[in-house]
Amino acid sequence: GWYIGPAGADSVLAESCGMLRTADLLAARPTLAPVLDLAAGHLVVFAGPDLEAVLTPENRLAWRRADPHPKASGGAHER
Repeated sequence: GWYIGPAGADSVLAESCGMLRTADLLAARPTLAPVLDLAAGHLVVFAGPDLEAVLTPENRLAWRRADPHPKASGGAHER
């Protein structure tokens, strides 16, 4: 199974969570399908509906969403 919930949730919150069939979960959030195929131990981070990052079981960054607003890198200045 998977844990799907807020990061850093305490044990009281985790224990109050219910169970949901995978088919029902995917009917509600079809964008979760690819991450459910990951091997055990991966951490997947969402910000609302958007996938932000995937970490390996060794806590290494495997994937991160590109920054939609990258900072300028000190090139030519606007006038």
